[in-house]
Amino acid sequence: MSDALLLANALERFFDPAADTADGGAAEGAAREAAVAVEQTGVEADGGPMGQSALATSGHSTSATTGLSRPGTSGQPASATTGQHGIATPGQSVSATPGLSRSAMADLSAAAARSESERGGGIERQDEAETIRGVAGTFYRRDHGGYIVLESEEAFNITESMVTKIGLEHEAEVACRPHMREDGSMGHHITILLQGDDAYAPIRQYMGYVELGSHHNLYCVDLNDPQQRYPIHEKDVEIQQPQDGDPCSFNVAIGGEYARLSRLYKRAERLPAEESQETRRSKAAARERSSRRTAEPFLEGCRVVVIGGMAKWFESVVRETGAELVHDSGETPERIHAQLRRAHSLFLLLTNNSHNATWSCIEIAKAHDIPHFRIEGSKSNLRQQLWDNRALIRAVAEASGRGAREHDDVG
Repeated sequence: MSDALLLANALERFFDPAADTADGGAAEGAAREAAVAVEQTGVEADGGPMGQSALATSGHSTSATTGLSRPGTSGQPASATTGQHGIATPGQSVSATPGLSRSAMADLSAAAARSESERGGGIERQDEAETIRGVAGTFYRRDHGGYIVLESEEAFNITESMVTKIGLEHEAEVACRPHMREDGSMGHHITILLQGDDAYAPIRQYMGYVELGSHHNLYCVDLNDPQQRYPIHEKDVEIQQPQDGDPCSFNVAIGGEYARLSRLYKRAERLPAEESQETRRSKAAARERSSRRTAEPFLEGCRVVVIGGMAKWFESVVRETGAELVHDSGETPERIHAQLRRAHSLFLLLTNNSHNATWSCIEIAKAHDIPHFRIEGSKSNLRQQLWDNRALIRAVAEASGRGAREHDDVG
């Protein structure tokens, strides 16, 4: 029976003295049903707090069990002007004595209608929630800006300035919420769900400066290696109008010949030279690790469990190691508990996970001596942890294999 019908039947039985006499304790049960129905719909009584019954008003005592008064037991009969059930008939008003004011009755009617409509409106509300959260997509880097491919297979470009402002890196997982700009054009609010990794982007990134060369040609020069010198693309020369000596950051496509300006710094700004050198060394080391991993997968025969987010976020990262990926979003962790017990490592993305999934999976990992780690919000962090802990993960896999062979021999 729907909540709306339950509420209506409960109210009718509650205010019907004849039903109370014939039924014995039926009215008390109906009162409890009404109280439950009212609390579930969240109806607020006149001047009362949410969660309390809207039926308890002046002129009636309140039951300690249900929070409702019962006509016939509180010493006050229903008003003769309101009809048998204490509810106004056409042309009559609700008396304050029976316990239902007009506004409370309206609240209950609205609550019943809401309860019934919510059952049929689940899909619409879900669609609305999806619109608010945005559509999931993946960002891909170019030498100047990039583009996002949505789950719907639609794609749109992102300018270099937006990439820099948001902090997007290659293969970042994002949520895009469309909005209308003041000029009538369509834009997107972009939220990073899982950061990507520019070390795997098809570009090289540099900090440097603009240099005026022969024939009035402008070049971008790497601050740490002046031999790295690239002519600036004509579009950037025309739009950004760089000057000789301007500090800048720039990108060069792998195998490309031209520099694309990412940002021009003002002369008064201090170019972060030391930071860029450290960043460059880090990315060079990441590229070196990438080439080694591609040539020799280092976790073949291992099973890696990831809890949180979406499976497609992690497939490429785990696949390049040679390992098998087992994934759950965190909504139904019990679905993969059996596989987790036979896994060799567990990774948790806490920013897209549930408390129950986190602790249930950690308890299983501890019970079976499976190392577990936290993903620090990016694909590059997952890659780094898989690489840094490869010996430990392989050792767990080898021990698990030996245990399985010994069990077979005994059998």
